[in-house]
Amino acid sequence: GMDVDLIEKPELVNDERYALPAALAFLEHAGMTDNVAESMSTKQLNNMINIGANREIAEERWGSVIGALRAADMEDKADELELRNEYAAQEAVGTKVDGAIGPNSRRAMRSWLNRNNVTIPEDASDMDLVVSVNKNS
Repeated sequence: GMDVDLIEKPELVNDERYALPAALAFLEHAGMTDNVAESMSTKQLNNMINIGANREIAEERWGSVIGALRAADMEDKADELELRNEYAAQEAVGTKVDGAIGPNSRRAMRSWLNRNNVTIPEDASDMDLVVSVNKNS
């Protein structure tokens, strides 16, 4: 519902009046739904916006999301999302820090959790491992 031509004047997307609506429109176009948002993580958000962006940018974006939740007095949701940071979990367990959870990250997280006496459910998903590492590191 914006009555402004961001195609003709793309610099206006940086104007605080248009930045949030433009970002929300972009995320909706990129496939963001309530269900997707519920399971979102640092790496997933980064990939949705710009798959080529590095860890610093990904974590900066994620920090902005968490900051916005805290500003909206949604502390529980912010705390929950803070734990969904793949990069932080990889760093904590000493494996390659790229946000992609594959066999090496999975193995490193399971080993780290076992060494720290954290029970791992048999059917733990990759995100369960990430959350568990971040919660216990």
